[in-house]
Amino acid sequence: MPLCGYHPARQCVCSYSLVKMRPGANRRVKIDTLLQRYKLSPIDLQENWPALLSQMQQAGSSVFNPILYFSNQFAGPRDAQIESSAWDYITTRCRVLERQSRFGNVPPIIGRDSENELYLAFKDLQELWNLIFVQGVFTFWNFFYPKFQDFQDVLDRICTRLGVGGYQKGLYVEVLEMGRIFAPFVAEVAEEAFGHPQIMWSFLESFYKLTASMGLQVVDETLKEVLFATTSSQRIWIEAEAWNRWQIQNSYLAQCVILILT
Repeated sequence: MPLCGYHPARQCVCSYSLVKMRPGANRRVKIDTLLQRYKLSPIDLQENWPALLSQMQQAGSSVFNPILYFSNQFAGPRDAQIESSAWDYITTRCRVLERQSRFGNVPPIIGRDSENELYLAFKDLQELWNLIFVQGVFTFWNFFYPKFQDFQDVLDRICTRLGVGGYQKGLYVEVLEMGRIFAPFVAEVAEEAFGHPQIMWSFLESFYKLTASMGLQVVDETLKEVLFATTSSQRIWIEAEAWNRWQIQNSYLAQCVILILT
């Protein structure tokens, strides 16, 4: 999915067979999450997400525990739960990339597979949403809303973690593709269930966090990809909300959205 000539998946592709490595340079590094322990290739991490490798080195341990590493940022137990879910996603996708780089014939990560817990959660939310309208709002609403909020918060945490320090390839492409898939559904929930645009706005803010360190052009093109995945009627109220936020808060994100949609 090219973004005006910028495509992280085409960067930093080199033949490691031509590079002489010191002994042990590709010894697997270990990441502990609540789900399991992952063993990842340092070479693959350096190519796809050098910031993660740097964080692991700063931690000064052979086993990196992201929950403990970031725990001083948590406001409460729910933060630890969201953090864990975000890392379960991140490390699982790194593992897919690692297999791809080692064996060459593994399909590139696309997000729509049984290893992507975030995509599976999105599909479950869609099914719950359909049941709400078929069998009545009050039957499933109390069950749907907490799960939807968790989904939003996990996606935001993923974008926050991936946006810090930079990365260069498949993870960006996959998260952007998921943004395109999720956008119409998130906009529908924001418009029909709550009449509260903050839900959609939080969604857009996540993708701003994902790309802020990559430059204004990438921010703009990423927001375009997400916004134009929504319907034309959804974009009308999103634009109206952007104007409101720009006038009241002088929001930079609102200005970006206005420029894209007008």
